[in-house]
Amino acid sequence: MPRYSPRFVHLQYFYRKLLRIVRWTPLVVLAVVFRNWPEFLEGPHLWTFLDFGHRGEFRLYLNIELVVSGLALLTAFVRWNASPAWRRLFSPVPCVSSVLMVATLALFVAVMLAKVPGVIHSEFRPIDPKTHFQSWSISVAALLLGVFQQELWNRAILQSALTRMFGNRWLGLAISVVLLTIEQSGHRLETFCTAVFLGVVFIRTQSVVCTTAIHVVLDVALGILQGGTFMEASFLSPLEMRSVKLPTMVGFLLLAFAVELWYRRSPRLLQSIKAAAKAVLLMVFAYVLYRLTSRALNPLWQALLDSGNEWMTRTFVTRIELLVDAAVPVIALAWLGWGPTLRELLALRPKATLGLAFVAALVPFLAVFITSPDAASDGLFAPLSPFTTSPYYWFGAVLPLVVAALHEEVIHRALVQPLVTRLFRSEWAGVVGSTLHFAAFHPPESVAFVIPGGLLFAIVFMRTRSIVCTTVLHVTLNVVMTMLSGSKLTLALFIPADDMVAVRPMLGALVLALAVGFEWCWRMSAEGRARRFRSTPNERIASAVGAPTSL
Repeated sequence: MPRYSPRFVHLQYFYRKLLRIVRWTPLVVLAVVFRNWPEFLEGPHLWTFLDFGHRGEFRLYLNIELVVSGLALLTAFVRWNASPAWRRLFSPVPCVSSVLMVATLALFVAVMLAKVPGVIHSEFRPIDPKTHFQSWSISVAALLLGVFQQELWNRAILQSALTRMFGNRWLGLAISVVLLTIEQSGHRLETFCTAVFLGVVFIRTQSVVCTTAIHVVLDVALGILQGGTFMEASFLSPLEMRSVKLPTMVGFLLLAFAVELWYRRSPRLLQSIKAAAKAVLLMVFAYVLYRLTSRALNPLWQALLDSGNEWMTRTFVTRIELLVDAAVPVIALAWLGWGPTLRELLALRPKATLGLAFVAALVPFLAVFITSPDAASDGLFAPLSPFTTSPYYWFGAVLPLVVAALHEEVIHRALVQPLVTRLFRSEWAGVVGSTLHFAAFHPPESVAFVIPGGLLFAIVFMRTRSIVCTTVLHVTLNVVMTMLSGSKLTLALFIPADDMVAVRPMLGALVLALAVGFEWCWRMSAEGRARRFRSTPNERIASAVGAPTSL
Protein backbone atom coordinates (compact mmCIF):
# COMPACT_ATOMS: atom_id res chain seq x y z
CA MET A 1 0.00 0.00 0.00
CA PRO A 2 1.24 3.52 -0.75
CA ARG A 3 2.55 5.48 2.22
CA TYR A 4 1.02 8.90 2.68
CA SER A 5 2.88 11.55 4.68
CA PRO A 6 0.67 13.84 6.76
CA ARG A 7 0.32 17.32 5.37
CA PHE A 8 0.31 20.62 7.21
CA VAL A 9 2.04 19.16 10.26
CA HIS A 10 3.57 22.50 11.16
CA LEU A 11 0.26 24.25 10.56
CA GLN A 12 -1.44 21.93 13.02
CA TYR A 13 1.32 22.54 15.57
CA PHE A 14 0.99 26.34 15.31
CA TYR A 15 -2.78 26.06 15.46
CA ARG A 16 -2.56 24.14 18.75
CA LYS A 17 -0.11 26.68 20.10
CA LEU A 18 -2.38 29.55 19.09
CA LEU A 19 -5.36 27.81 20.65
CA ARG A 20 -3.43 27.38 23.89
CA ILE A 21 -2.42 31.05 23.94
CA VAL A 22 -6.00 32.18 23.32
CA ARG A 23 -7.24 29.85 26.05
CA TRP A 24 -4.91 31.21 28.76
CA THR A 25 -4.85 34.88 27.68
CA PRO A 26 -7.81 35.95 29.92
CA LEU A 27 -6.03 34.63 33.00
CA VAL A 28 -2.80 36.42 32.10
CA VAL A 29 -4.70 39.67 31.51
CA LEU A 30 -6.45 39.18 34.84
CA ALA A 31 -3.12 38.68 36.61
CA VAL A 32 -1.54 41.75 34.97
CA VAL A 33 -4.53 44.06 35.53
CA PHE A 34 -5.20 43.17 39.16
CA ARG A 35 -1.58 43.19 40.37
CA ASN A 36 -1.81 46.81 41.57
CA TRP A 37 -5.60 47.17 41.85
CA PRO A 38 -5.62 49.27 45.10
CA GLU A 39 -3.73 52.05 43.32
CA PHE A 40 -6.26 52.30 40.49
CA LEU A 41 -9.54 51.39 42.18
CA GLU A 42 -11.34 54.35 43.72
CA GLY A 43 -13.53 53.91 46.76
CA PRO A 44 -13.17 52.67 50.32
CA HIS A 45 -10.32 50.40 51.27
CA LEU A 46 -9.35 48.64 54.46
CA TRP A 47 -6.99 51.40 55.49
CA THR A 48 -9.56 54.19 54.89
CA PHE A 49 -11.57 53.03 57.91
CA LEU A 50 -8.54 53.09 60.19
CA ASP A 51 -6.94 56.14 61.70
CA PHE A 52 -3.23 55.52 61.40
CA GLY A 53 -0.71 57.89 62.85
CA HIS A 54 2.44 56.15 61.63
CA ARG A 55 3.78 56.27 58.11
CA GLY A 56 4.30 52.49 57.91
CA GLU A 57 0.67 51.67 58.69
CA PHE A 58 -0.45 52.72 55.22
CA ARG A 59 1.97 50.24 53.61
CA LEU A 60 0.96 47.59 56.11
CA TYR A 61 -2.77 47.78 55.34
CA LEU A 62 -2.10 48.10 51.60
CA ASN A 63 0.01 44.94 51.70
CA ILE A 64 -2.71 43.16 53.69
CA GLU A 65 -5.21 43.96 50.93
CA LEU A 66 -2.81 42.72 48.25
CA VAL A 67 -2.09 39.51 50.17
CA VAL A 68 -5.78 38.76 50.70
CA SER A 69 -6.71 39.55 47.10
CA GLY A 70 -3.67 37.60 45.84
CA LEU A 71 -4.65 34.51 47.85
CA ALA A 72 -8.21 34.77 46.53
CA LEU A 73 -7.05 34.98 42.93
CA LEU A 74 -4.46 32.26 43.52
CA THR A 75 -7.24 29.97 44.77
CA ALA A 76 -9.01 30.39 41.44
CA PHE A 77 -5.75 29.87 39.50
CA VAL A 78 -4.97 26.66 41.39
CA ARG A 79 -8.49 25.44 40.72
CA TRP A 80 -8.13 26.21 37.00
CA ASN A 81 -4.68 24.49 36.95
CA ALA A 82 -2.94 27.74 36.06
CA SER A 83 -0.68 27.63 39.13
CA PRO A 84 1.03 24.82 41.05
CA ALA A 85 -0.83 23.02 43.81
CA TRP A 86 -1.10 24.53 47.29
CA ARG A 87 1.16 21.91 48.80
CA ARG A 88 4.00 22.78 46.43
CA LEU A 89 3.47 26.53 46.66
CA PHE A 90 3.73 26.58 50.45
CA SER A 91 6.37 23.89 50.84
CA PRO A 92 9.33 25.45 52.74
CA VAL A 93 12.06 23.52 50.87
CA PRO A 94 14.40 24.09 53.84
CA CYS A 95 17.64 22.90 52.24
CA VAL A 96 17.41 25.13 49.18
CA SER A 97 15.98 28.07 51.14
CA SER A 98 18.69 28.05 53.82
CA VAL A 99 21.54 27.64 51.33
CA LEU A 100 20.33 30.44 49.07
CA MET A 101 19.61 32.75 52.02
CA VAL A 102 23.15 32.31 53.28
CA ALA A 103 24.53 32.69 49.72
CA THR A 104 22.58 35.94 49.25
CA LEU A 105 23.86 37.35 52.51
CA ALA A 106 27.41 36.21 51.76
CA LEU A 107 27.22 37.87 48.33
CA PHE A 108 26.36 41.24 49.88
CA VAL A 109 29.14 40.94 52.46
CA ALA A 110 31.77 39.83 49.93
CA VAL A 111 30.97 42.59 47.42
CA MET A 112 30.81 45.22 50.15
CA LEU A 113 34.21 44.25 51.58
CA ALA A 114 35.73 44.01 48.10
CA LYS A 115 34.49 47.39 46.86
CA VAL A 116 34.48 49.34 50.15
CA PRO A 117 37.02 47.67 52.48
CA GLY A 118 36.94 50.60 54.92
CA VAL A 119 33.29 49.88 55.77
CA ILE A 120 34.44 47.27 58.28
CA HIS A 121 35.36 50.13 60.60
CA SER A 122 31.95 51.84 60.25
CA GLU A 123 29.52 51.95 63.12
CA PHE A 124 26.53 49.61 62.91
CA ARG A 125 23.50 51.53 64.20
CA PRO A 126 20.26 49.55 63.94
CA ILE A 127 16.97 50.80 65.37
CA ASP A 128 16.40 49.58 68.93
CA PRO A 129 13.06 47.66 68.96
CA LYS A 130 12.65 48.35 72.70
CA THR A 131 12.57 52.14 72.37
CA HIS A 132 10.68 52.20 69.05
CA PHE A 133 8.59 49.06 69.36
CA GLN A 134 5.50 50.29 67.50
CA SER A 135 7.28 51.69 64.47
CA TRP A 136 9.69 48.75 64.38
CA SER A 137 6.99 46.09 64.56
CA ILE A 138 4.84 47.85 61.94
CA SER A 139 7.86 48.17 59.64
CA VAL A 140 8.73 44.47 60.04
CA ALA A 141 5.13 43.40 59.37
CA ALA A 142 4.92 45.69 56.33
CA LEU A 143 8.20 44.30 55.00
CA LEU A 144 7.18 40.65 55.41
CA LEU A 145 3.70 41.15 53.95
CA GLY A 146 5.07 43.30 51.13
CA VAL A 147 7.59 40.65 50.11
CA PHE A 148 4.98 37.89 50.40
CA GLN A 149 2.42 39.71 48.25
CA GLN A 150 5.10 40.41 45.60
CA GLU A 151 5.97 36.72 45.44
CA LEU A 152 2.28 35.78 45.27
CA TRP A 153 1.52 38.12 42.40
CA ASN A 154 4.81 37.99 40.50
CA ARG A 155 5.73 34.34 40.80
CA ALA A 156 2.74 32.21 41.85
CA ILE A 157 0.22 34.06 39.67
CA LEU A 158 1.88 35.99 36.82
CA GLN A 159 4.84 33.72 36.02
CA SER A 160 2.75 30.55 36.41
CA ALA A 161 0.02 31.90 34.15
CA LEU A 162 2.54 32.90 31.47
CA THR A 163 4.13 29.45 31.70
CA ARG A 164 0.73 27.80 31.16
CA MET A 165 -0.06 30.19 28.34
CA PHE A 166 3.05 29.46 26.27
CA GLY A 167 3.72 25.94 27.50
CA ASN A 168 7.34 26.84 28.26
CA ARG A 169 8.60 27.78 31.72
CA TRP A 170 11.62 29.71 30.42
CA LEU A 171 9.50 31.77 28.05
CA GLY A 172 7.13 32.47 30.95
CA LEU A 173 10.08 33.57 33.08
CA ALA A 174 11.46 35.82 30.33
CA ILE A 175 8.13 37.58 29.69
CA SER A 176 7.43 38.04 33.41
CA VAL A 177 10.91 39.51 33.92
CA VAL A 178 10.38 41.92 31.02
CA LEU A 179 6.97 43.01 32.38
CA LEU A 180 8.34 43.56 35.88
CA THR A 181 11.34 45.50 34.55
CA ILE A 182 9.21 47.75 32.33
CA GLU A 183 6.84 48.42 35.21
CA GLN A 184 9.66 49.98 37.27
CA SER A 185 10.44 53.56 36.31
CA GLY A 186 13.70 53.41 38.29
CA HIS A 187 16.04 50.68 39.57
CA ARG A 188 15.41 48.57 36.47
CA LEU A 189 18.75 46.79 36.67
CA GLU A 190 18.03 45.66 40.23
CA THR A 191 14.51 44.58 39.28
CA PHE A 192 15.75 42.61 36.27
CA CYS A 193 18.51 40.72 38.12
CA THR A 194 16.45 39.90 41.21
CA ALA A 195 13.46 38.84 39.05
CA VAL A 196 15.69 36.46 37.10
CA PHE A 197 17.17 35.01 40.29
CA LEU A 198 13.86 34.56 42.11
CA GLY A 199 12.16 33.34 38.92
CA VAL A 200 14.73 30.58 38.43
CA VAL A 201 14.37 29.55 42.09
CA PHE A 202 10.57 29.43 41.66
CA ILE A 203 10.87 27.33 38.50
CA ARG A 204 12.93 24.75 40.34
CA THR A 205 11.20 24.76 43.75
CA GLN A 206 7.62 25.86 42.85
CA SER A 207 7.54 27.39 46.35
CA VAL A 208 6.64 30.97 47.23
CA VAL A 209 7.81 30.30 50.79
CA CYS A 210 11.33 29.69 49.47
CA THR A 211 11.39 32.77 47.23
CA THR A 212 9.80 34.89 50.00
CA ALA A 213 12.53 33.90 52.47
CA ILE A 214 15.26 34.78 49.96
CA HIS A 215 13.51 38.03 49.07
CA VAL A 216 13.32 39.00 52.75
CA VAL A 217 17.06 38.49 53.20
CA LEU A 218 17.69 40.53 50.04
CA ASP A 219 15.51 43.45 51.21
CA VAL A 220 16.93 43.41 54.73
CA ALA A 221 20.50 43.44 53.40
CA LEU A 222 19.72 46.35 51.05
CA GLY A 223 17.98 48.20 53.89
CA ILE A 224 21.03 47.79 56.13
CA LEU A 225 23.44 49.00 53.44
CA GLN A 226 21.51 52.01 52.15
CA GLY A 227 19.44 52.80 55.24
CA GLY A 228 15.78 52.18 55.77
CA THR A 229 13.49 50.11 57.94
CA PHE A 230 15.92 48.82 60.55
CA MET A 231 18.72 51.40 60.48
CA GLU A 232 19.10 54.81 62.08
CA ALA A 233 21.77 55.71 59.50
CA SER A 234 22.86 54.12 56.23
CA PHE A 235 25.86 51.82 56.29
CA LEU A 236 27.16 53.08 52.92
CA SER A 237 27.09 56.47 51.28
CA PRO A 238 25.11 56.88 48.01
CA LEU A 239 28.36 56.87 45.99
CA GLU A 240 29.58 53.71 47.69
CA MET A 241 26.18 52.09 47.22
CA ARG A 242 26.31 52.73 43.48
CA SER A 243 29.71 51.04 43.28
CA VAL A 244 28.38 48.00 45.17
CA LYS A 245 25.12 47.52 43.25
CA LEU A 246 26.46 46.42 39.85
CA PRO A 247 28.70 43.53 41.07
CA THR A 248 25.93 42.48 43.47
CA MET A 249 23.40 42.26 40.66
CA VAL A 250 25.86 40.29 38.53
CA GLY A 251 26.25 38.00 41.53
CA PHE A 252 22.48 37.39 41.56
CA LEU A 253 22.64 36.30 37.92
CA LEU A 254 25.51 33.94 38.78
CA LEU A 255 23.47 32.55 41.68
CA ALA A 256 20.57 31.91 39.30
CA PHE A 257 22.95 30.10 36.96
CA ALA A 258 24.31 28.07 39.89
CA VAL A 259 20.79 27.04 40.95
CA GLU A 260 19.93 25.90 37.44
CA LEU A 261 23.26 24.09 37.16
CA TRP A 262 22.62 22.28 40.44
CA TYR A 263 19.21 21.03 39.33
CA ARG A 264 20.56 19.95 35.95
CA ARG A 265 23.54 18.15 37.40
CA SER A 266 24.55 14.87 35.80
CA PRO A 267 27.71 12.72 35.91
CA ARG A 268 28.94 14.29 32.69
CA LEU A 269 28.19 17.82 33.91
CA LEU A 270 29.86 17.16 37.25
CA GLN A 271 32.91 15.84 35.42
CA SER A 272 33.01 19.02 33.31
CA ILE A 273 32.70 21.18 36.43
CA LYS A 274 35.53 19.29 38.13
CA ALA A 275 37.73 19.71 35.04
CA ALA A 276 36.97 23.44 34.88
CA ALA A 277 37.65 23.84 38.62
CA LYS A 278 40.97 22.04 38.22
CA ALA A 279 41.86 24.33 35.31
CA VAL A 280 41.02 27.40 37.39
CA LEU A 281 43.15 26.09 40.26
CA LEU A 282 46.02 25.55 37.83
CA MET A 283 45.63 29.15 36.64
CA VAL A 284 45.75 30.37 40.24
CA PHE A 285 48.80 28.17 40.91
CA ALA A 286 50.59 29.50 37.82
CA TYR A 287 49.78 33.11 38.71
CA VAL A 288 50.94 32.71 42.32
CA LEU A 289 54.17 31.08 41.16
CA TYR A 290 54.63 33.89 38.63
CA ARG A 291 54.25 36.54 41.34
CA LEU A 292 56.50 34.72 43.81
CA THR A 293 59.23 34.37 41.19
CA SER A 294 58.95 38.06 40.35
CA ARG A 295 59.35 39.08 44.00
CA ALA A 296 62.14 36.61 44.73
CA LEU A 297 64.30 37.67 41.76
CA ASN A 298 63.60 41.39 41.94
CA PRO A 299 66.95 42.17 43.71
CA LEU A 300 68.83 40.36 40.92
CA TRP A 301 67.26 42.50 38.20
CA GLN A 302 67.94 45.65 40.18
CA ALA A 303 71.58 44.62 40.50
CA LEU A 304 71.80 44.14 36.72
CA LEU A 305 70.41 47.62 36.17
CA ASP A 306 72.94 49.10 38.58
CA SER A 307 75.86 47.20 37.04
CA GLY A 308 76.53 49.93 34.48
CA ASN A 309 76.70 47.55 31.49
CA GLU A 310 75.65 49.36 28.30
CA TRP A 311 73.60 46.38 27.14
CA MET A 312 71.65 46.10 30.38
CA THR A 313 69.09 48.77 29.58
CA ARG A 314 65.87 48.95 31.54
CA THR A 315 63.82 47.62 28.61
CA PHE A 316 66.15 44.67 28.04
CA VAL A 317 66.29 43.73 31.73
CA THR A 318 62.49 43.99 31.97
CA ARG A 319 62.15 41.59 29.04
CA ILE A 320 64.49 39.09 30.70
CA GLU A 321 62.60 39.45 33.98
CA LEU A 322 59.26 38.71 32.32
CA LEU A 323 60.78 35.77 30.47
CA VAL A 324 62.13 34.16 33.65
CA ASP A 325 58.93 34.90 35.62
CA ALA A 326 56.83 33.13 32.96
CA ALA A 327 59.30 30.29 32.40
CA VAL A 328 59.21 29.15 36.04
CA PRO A 329 55.44 28.25 36.09
CA VAL A 330 55.76 26.70 32.62
CA ILE A 331 58.59 24.44 33.83
CA ALA A 332 56.66 23.64 37.03
CA LEU A 333 53.49 22.67 35.13
CA ALA A 334 55.53 20.54 32.71
CA TRP A 335 57.35 18.80 35.58
CA LEU A 336 54.07 18.07 37.40
CA GLY A 337 52.47 16.74 34.20
CA TRP A 338 49.83 19.49 34.07
CA GLY A 339 51.06 21.17 30.91
CA PRO A 340 53.08 20.56 27.74
CA THR A 341 56.31 18.70 28.37
CA LEU A 342 59.67 20.40 27.92
CA ARG A 343 60.49 17.97 25.11
CA GLU A 344 57.42 19.17 23.20
CA LEU A 345 58.06 22.84 23.94
CA LEU A 346 61.73 22.70 22.88
CA ALA A 347 61.24 20.47 19.82
CA LEU A 348 62.91 21.97 16.72
CA ARG A 349 60.34 20.95 14.06
CA PRO A 350 62.81 21.94 11.28
CA LYS A 351 60.44 21.60 8.32
CA ALA A 352 57.68 23.73 9.84
CA THR A 353 60.13 26.19 11.42
CA LEU A 354 62.20 26.88 8.31
CA GLY A 355 59.21 26.88 5.95
CA LEU A 356 57.19 29.31 8.05
CA ALA A 357 60.21 31.56 8.64
CA PHE A 358 60.92 31.77 4.91
CA VAL A 359 57.30 32.64 4.01
CA ALA A 360 57.00 35.06 6.95
CA ALA A 361 60.11 36.93 5.75
CA LEU A 362 58.45 37.54 2.36
CA VAL A 363 55.00 38.53 3.66
CA PRO A 364 55.87 42.10 4.84
CA PHE A 365 57.61 42.91 1.53
CA LEU A 366 54.58 41.60 -0.37
CA ALA A 367 52.28 43.78 1.72
CA VAL A 368 54.44 46.84 1.01
CA PHE A 369 54.53 46.26 -2.75
CA ILE A 370 50.75 45.69 -2.87
CA THR A 371 49.78 48.69 -0.75
CA SER A 372 52.49 51.29 -1.48
CA PRO A 373 54.35 50.38 -4.67
CA ASP A 374 55.51 53.98 -5.21
CA ALA A 375 57.04 54.25 -1.75
CA ALA A 376 58.72 50.88 -2.20
CA SER A 377 60.20 51.87 -5.57
CA ASP A 378 61.45 55.23 -4.24
CA GLY A 379 63.00 53.74 -1.10
CA LEU A 380 66.39 52.09 -0.89
CA PHE A 381 66.48 48.80 0.95
CA ALA A 382 70.00 48.61 2.34
CA PRO A 383 70.31 46.26 5.30
CA LEU A 384 73.46 46.20 7.36
CA SER A 385 75.93 43.58 6.22
CA PRO A 386 76.80 41.00 8.89
CA PHE A 387 80.32 40.82 7.40
CA THR A 388 81.21 44.51 7.52
CA THR A 389 79.26 45.50 10.63
CA SER A 390 80.63 44.81 14.06
CA PRO A 391 79.25 41.54 15.43
CA TYR A 392 78.73 43.23 18.80
CA TYR A 393 76.39 45.73 17.15
CA TRP A 394 74.41 42.91 15.52
CA PHE A 395 74.31 41.05 18.79
CA GLY A 396 73.06 44.13 20.66
CA ALA A 397 70.43 44.89 18.00
CA VAL A 398 69.06 41.38 17.45
CA LEU A 399 69.25 40.03 21.02
CA PRO A 400 66.46 42.32 22.39
CA LEU A 401 64.20 41.25 19.53
CA VAL A 402 64.88 37.57 20.28
CA VAL A 403 64.31 37.99 24.02
CA ALA A 404 61.12 39.99 23.41
CA ALA A 405 59.73 37.33 21.05
CA LEU A 406 60.75 34.47 23.34
CA HIS A 407 59.17 36.02 26.45
CA GLU A 408 55.92 36.67 24.57
CA GLU A 409 55.81 33.10 23.28
CA VAL A 410 56.49 31.66 26.72
CA ILE A 411 53.74 33.76 28.32
CA HIS A 412 51.04 33.66 25.65
CA ARG A 413 51.65 30.27 24.06
CA ALA A 414 53.44 28.01 26.55
CA LEU A 415 51.57 29.28 29.63
CA VAL A 416 48.22 30.88 28.75
CA GLN A 417 47.13 28.80 25.74
CA PRO A 418 47.34 25.34 27.40
CA LEU A 419 45.52 26.64 30.49
CA VAL A 420 42.67 28.15 28.45
CA THR A 421 42.50 24.95 26.39
CA ARG A 422 42.20 22.90 29.58
CA LEU A 423 39.56 25.27 30.99
CA PHE A 424 37.24 25.13 27.97
CA ARG A 425 38.32 21.65 26.83
CA SER A 426 38.85 22.94 23.31
CA GLU A 427 42.06 23.66 21.40
CA TRP A 428 40.38 26.41 19.42
CA ALA A 429 39.22 28.09 22.62
CA GLY A 430 42.88 28.11 23.64
CA VAL A 431 43.78 29.67 20.29
CA VAL A 432 41.20 32.44 20.70
CA GLY A 433 42.12 33.04 24.35
CA SER A 434 45.86 33.30 23.71
CA THR A 435 45.24 35.56 20.69
CA LEU A 436 43.16 37.98 22.74
CA HIS A 437 45.68 37.82 25.59
CA PHE A 438 48.46 38.57 23.11
CA ALA A 439 46.53 41.50 21.61
CA ALA A 440 45.83 42.98 25.06
CA PHE A 441 49.57 43.56 25.59
CA HIS A 442 49.98 45.62 22.40
CA PRO A 443 48.86 49.16 21.54
CA PRO A 444 45.38 49.52 20.01
CA GLU A 445 46.65 51.17 16.81
CA SER A 446 48.44 47.96 15.81
CA VAL A 447 45.42 45.69 16.30
CA ALA A 448 45.02 45.13 12.53
CA PHE A 449 48.38 43.36 12.49
CA VAL A 450 48.64 42.03 16.06
CA ILE A 451 45.45 39.92 16.09
CA PRO A 452 46.27 38.03 12.85
CA GLY A 453 49.84 37.60 14.09
CA GLY A 454 48.65 36.25 17.43
CA LEU A 455 46.28 33.91 15.61
CA LEU A 456 49.13 32.63 13.43
CA PHE A 457 51.40 31.99 16.41
CA ALA A 458 48.58 30.28 18.33
CA ILE A 459 47.66 27.96 15.44
CA VAL A 460 51.30 27.07 14.85
CA PHE A 461 51.74 26.29 18.55
CA MET A 462 48.52 24.27 18.61
CA ARG A 463 49.81 22.06 15.80
CA THR A 464 53.53 21.86 16.59
CA ARG A 465 53.50 22.28 20.42
CA SER A 466 56.88 23.96 20.01
CA ILE A 467 57.79 27.45 21.21
CA VAL A 468 61.03 27.12 19.22
CA CYS A 469 58.99 27.16 16.02
CA THR A 470 56.77 30.05 17.09
CA THR A 471 59.74 32.03 18.46
CA VAL A 472 61.68 31.74 15.19
CA LEU A 473 58.56 32.80 13.30
CA HIS A 474 58.01 35.70 15.72
CA VAL A 475 61.65 36.84 15.50
CA THR A 476 61.53 36.71 11.71
CA LEU A 477 58.50 38.98 11.54
CA ASN A 478 60.00 41.36 14.12
CA VAL A 479 63.34 41.61 12.28
CA VAL A 480 61.74 42.16 8.88
CA MET A 481 59.35 44.78 10.26
CA THR A 482 62.28 46.54 11.94
CA MET A 483 64.16 46.58 8.62
CA LEU A 484 61.14 48.01 6.81
CA SER A 485 60.09 50.71 9.25
CA GLY A 486 63.21 51.31 11.37
CA SER A 487 66.84 52.25 10.93
CA LYS A 488 68.52 49.98 13.49
CA LEU A 489 69.24 47.18 11.03
CA THR A 490 69.37 49.22 7.80
CA LEU A 491 71.55 52.02 6.43
CA ALA A 492 68.54 54.14 5.45
CA LEU A 493 64.79 54.22 6.07
CA PHE A 494 63.00 52.07 3.48
CA ILE A 495 59.30 52.87 4.13
CA PRO A 496 58.21 56.15 5.79
CA ALA A 497 56.02 55.95 8.89
CA ASP A 498 53.02 57.49 7.08
CA ASP A 499 53.08 54.76 4.44
CA MET A 500 53.44 52.01 7.08
CA VAL A 501 50.00 52.95 8.47
CA ALA A 502 48.43 51.86 5.19
CA VAL A 503 50.63 48.74 5.01
CA ARG A 504 49.53 47.25 8.35
CA PRO A 505 45.96 46.18 7.36
CA MET A 506 47.28 44.43 4.24
CA LEU A 507 50.03 42.85 6.31
CA GLY A 508 47.40 41.58 8.77
CA ALA A 509 45.36 40.10 5.93
CA LEU A 510 48.41 38.31 4.49
CA VAL A 511 49.41 36.98 7.92
CA LEU A 512 45.84 35.72 8.38
CA ALA A 513 46.07 34.02 4.98
CA LEU A 514 49.34 32.44 6.11
CA ALA A 515 47.62 31.10 9.23
CA VAL A 516 44.78 29.63 7.17
CA GLY A 517 47.28 28.15 4.70
CA PHE A 518 49.32 26.55 7.46
CA GLU A 519 46.20 25.00 8.99
CA TRP A 520 45.14 23.67 5.60
CA CYS A 521 48.60 22.21 4.93
CA TRP A 522 48.63 20.54 8.33
CA ARG A 523 45.24 18.98 7.74
CA MET A 524 46.38 17.70 4.36
CA SER A 525 49.66 16.35 5.66
CA ALA A 526 50.27 12.70 6.41
CA GLU A 527 50.40 13.41 10.14
CA GLY A 528 47.04 15.13 10.03
CA ARG A 529 45.45 12.31 8.04
CA ALA A 530 46.85 9.76 10.48
CA ARG A 531 45.28 11.58 13.41
CA ARG A 532 41.91 12.04 11.75
CA PHE A 533 41.62 8.52 10.35
CA ARG A 534 43.12 6.68 13.29
CA SER A 535 41.83 3.11 13.68
CA THR A 536 39.04 2.45 16.16
CA PRO A 537 39.80 0.79 19.52
CA ASN A 538 38.29 -2.52 18.32
CA GLU A 539 40.58 -2.54 15.28
CA ARG A 540 43.62 -1.85 17.47
CA ILE A 541 42.66 -4.66 19.82
CA ALA A 542 42.18 -7.07 16.88
CA SER A 543 45.56 -6.18 15.45
CA ALA A 544 47.18 -6.60 18.84
CA VAL A 545 45.52 -10.02 19.32
CA GLY A 546 46.56 -11.21 15.87
CA ALA A 547 50.13 -9.98 16.26
CA PRO A 548 52.79 -12.61 17.00
CA THR A 549 54.18 -12.63 20.52
CA SER A 550 57.45 -13.92 21.85
CA LEU A 551 58.37 -15.09 25.29
